Amino acid sequence: MDPQVTMKKGFGQMIPAFREELHRLDQAIAQEMGGKTDFAIQFASSYFGEGVSAITFSYALFLASIYGGGHVMVIEGNIRRPTFAAINGVNVERGLQSVLNGTARLKDGLLLLRDSGISVLPAEEGRSGVDVLASERSRFPLGELIRESMERFRFVLIDGPPVIPFVDAALLAGAVDGVVFVIESNRTRAQVVEHALDKLGAAGARILGTILNKREFHIPGFIYKIL
Repeated sequence: MDPQVTMKKGFGQMIPAFREELHRLDQAIAQEMGGKTDFAIQFASSYFGEGVSAITFSYALFLASIYGGGHVMVIEGNIRRPTFAAINGVNVERGLQSVLNGTARLKDGLLLLRDSGISVLPAEEGRSGVDVLASERSRFPLGELIRESMERFRFVLIDGPPVIPFVDAALLAGAVDGVVFVIESNRTRAQVVEHALDKLGAAGARILGTILNKREFHIPGFIYKIL
């Protein structure tokens, strides 16, 4: 059995208006996926702090509420600045980096969220793993990780790193079915978004849609506090 974690109080709560936004996102993804009923997708943004983690976990909770948490997995792909362990008060000894470099199996790195039943593969704090993730040889283990994850789960969501500063997001995007791009309202300039999308496109990423985040009443107040 995977080690169990209770998520920080309030993180999994959704106001009705936000659930409606997630429903629209789910419909858009379904349309873009052409009827595919299982998928691996990455959530990404131009820079840090645009709400990618909050959107990823909220969509995971949305899927869990419909299909059951046992069908949903989240991979914390932001190894440059992981937040899951700190937010939820857990010590991650074996996580994404250990799985990718072959020192741990996928099942050894998974954590089970008690309230929702979602499984999470967190990143390890203090271990950048850039030599594994952001190198040409990382493409094979990334692909293997996604394939093995899809054998165990119907939906695999990657809480991705920012696109502009690093190559990581582009490498991850090449291993998944598509990317949902998160844009912070009233902050991220159109030219920056265009540049980020161009980088993803050059990596062969399939853009499933975009989310304009942090609009008034768009997400619950507790999410602002953890970004």
